[in-house]
Amino acid sequence: MSTLEVDWGHFPSEADKAWAERIIAEDPHLTFHLRQLMDDAALCELMGKASLAVVREKFDLRVRNERSQGLCEGARCFYRR
Repeated sequence: MSTLEVDWGHFPSEADKAWAERIIAEDPHLTFHLRQLMDDAALCELMGKASLAVVREKFDLRVRNERSQGLCEGARCFYRR
């Protein structure tokens, strides 16, 4: 899973962490899905395998460069109008 510290270099305060934990605990949809993950080993394994592909793609320079090129091309098309 993504973390603020690793992905964004942001270190939330203890108060911010407590607030986020409280909000998550109070949201029935989030707590349902967290419980479902804890209770369903097959789903947890499936998501674990999928997360490797997500992380690998996130840090793959070829993927990043391709996306950057697409953004640049889109910007060029916009400014040609």
